[in-house]
Amino acid sequence: LLGIKDDVRERYLQAFINYCKTDGHRFDCYANFDYWPDSRLVYAMQKRLEKEGIFPFPVEHGDDGLRWFQKYIDEGYKFFGISKTLRWTDQDGASRFFDKIFNIASKYDIFLHGFAITDIELMFRFPWYSVDSSTWIKLTGYGNILVLIDKDPKVVHVTEHGVNRGG
Repeated sequence: LLGIKDDVRERYLQAFINYCKTDGHRFDCYANFDYWPDSRLVYAMQKRLEKEGIFPFPVEHGDDGLRWFQKYIDEGYKFFGISKTLRWTDQDGASRFFDKIFNIASKYDIFLHGFAITDIELMFRFPWYSVDSSTWIKLTGYGNILVLIDKDPKVVHVTEHGVNRGG
């Protein structure tokens, strides 16, 4: 929502708030806005949404160390969305970040959802409560499914029809 005119952003926020108030009961949970990578702004939006009567789970990127993550924990939050920042594009950097997150989390009774966790090694190395990735579903658009065989991903083509990208 950054870079959007104030009135458009405010209308979008109000639509989100109204949707959560009306239909939020249909979901187990929903995430805070992901002002990435600005932990201060994410925290401010968390508090604003709570004042509006909706209670999304916070999102942590580690862009400002992990002081905001600890702040949320100290305030009693139990469920978090975790996403690596662009600076951790390599698996080793992401692993170091997740190591820090999970070391802190292991001291508390909290749950971590991994955003955009496509890498199988990262998925199985850490005790995520849940993960998501659009990569896996995008495969279906090409007639494939991704299956895990002994934690090893395999792409299986499941249709005899080609994907027509023409028109």
